[in-house]
Amino acid sequence: MNHYRTYMDRQQVSPGLHARLLALNRAPARRPGWARPAALAACCALILGAALWQPASPGEAPGPLQTVPADPSPSGGGQAGPDFHGFLVEGDSPEGAQMFFAVPAIGYPLLSGVEADSALCFPAGAFSLDLTEEQISLLLWGGEVPEGADSVPWSLFWNGFTLAGRAWYDGEGRLQLALLWGEHPDGRRFSIDLAPDQLPPACEIPQGAETSQVLSSRWEVAGWRTVRQGEIVYESAFVAHGVGVRARFAVPEGGDSLLSDLFLGWACGETKGLSLAHLLESGEVPGWREENFGSLDDALREATFAPYLPQSAPAGYGDFHGGLTWREGTEHRLWVHWSRGLDDVLLSVSLPEGGSALSGGEQPVDPDRPESYDLRLYSIPWCDSVPEEYQSTISCPTFRAADMGLPVVQARALLRDDRGDSGSLSFSFQVLHENGALVRYDCQGLTAEQVWAMVAATL
Repeated sequence: MNHYRTYMDRQQVSPGLHARLLALNRAPARRPGWARPAALAACCALILGAALWQPASPGEAPGPLQTVPADPSPSGGGQAGPDFHGFLVEGDSPEGAQMFFAVPAIGYPLLSGVEADSALCFPAGAFSLDLTEEQISLLLWGGEVPEGADSVPWSLFWNGFTLAGRAWYDGEGRLQLALLWGEHPDGRRFSIDLAPDQLPPACEIPQGAETSQVLSSRWEVAGWRTVRQGEIVYESAFVAHGVGVRARFAVPEGGDSLLSDLFLGWACGETKGLSLAHLLESGEVPGWREENFGSLDDALREATFAPYLPQSAPAGYGDFHGGLTWREGTEHRLWVHWSRGLDDVLLSVSLPEGGSALSGGEQPVDPDRPESYDLRLYSIPWCDSVPEEYQSTISCPTFRAADMGLPVVQARALLRDDRGDSGSLSFSFQVLHENGALVRYDCQGLTAEQVWAMVAATL
């Protein structure tokens, strides 16, 4: 999962965009289900499409908002983003699959300009759960694993892949979406989106896709392929045996579609395919709460968060938005946002809830290693100037509270290129307090001294 974690560590949205997305929660729902705008954690924009297949630029997902690509692994369902390891599919795949069974002939016309599927917001109260190896096995074996069989059918040829999965549920515990994803050391990887009885939400079949019938089954599959960054991505969409599927199999350029073909043949089998029956209901539904704040005073009434918030608005910043999201066992987070023209000040506070407030694999930087956080050492674009080992920290590093000081804040000052010669600065960093509270600062239009004053008041 290293490739996925590297990708997600580099993602970032602007504070302004973040606040506007969160403000959607103020709007009334126009129709139930997927169309309903959700709260901070439940409404993370789920980019169903080209997320992992596109090049990334340095950056890190802001604390209160995280993108969750259905392509390969999710980052925690919009919550803390646990570190995914999955399990290794062991064994050796036999050579010459055609010698053992028929491989379906699927059409994958080469398409260009294919856009990513539309963004998706989960309904309020939505939550996600990691899939266990047993749950994944039941899914792949059609709901019943034959006695003595391996967890993963050998005929999929997934041996050597690290496999993991996650399921998303609405606020009443009904399955909305399940994901499987896998990576192989040789660079092959895949992601599979699954939904009960229909194509996965936001899945769009592009114009030019070819429809094929899988072997002699009654199921038809839409297939196409794209070439991106030295890879061929074989994609398909279909509904078979009551399961809607969107699958992506990426291989190095020049590779064939065998992995995709074998999966389609298995999922569209005559008598048995995939099964989501054991995942349709989550059982227990975690408690959740969400609030919108009309003023800073409203936010300060949340006693557990108040010590980490400014006691007054930044000078000159008038427009205010704020909110809180709590999900039992996974998330306890509050955010406040001020804007002034093109400038934004956004603070988000995450308290430990069922674990660390830090996302999986994230560690505070060493203040004695300025190369991991000091923006004055690098030039734009960072992808060219920042060493690979620091590209996951340079955009928004985490500092221990004891290491904070004005020099650290000054090292995070970035001259904004959207303000001409105004000298406007932006700052992005996180502060990890001794009790586990994590505070993220995304500030534009302030001086280093003003930002440091906000931080110092919380220490």
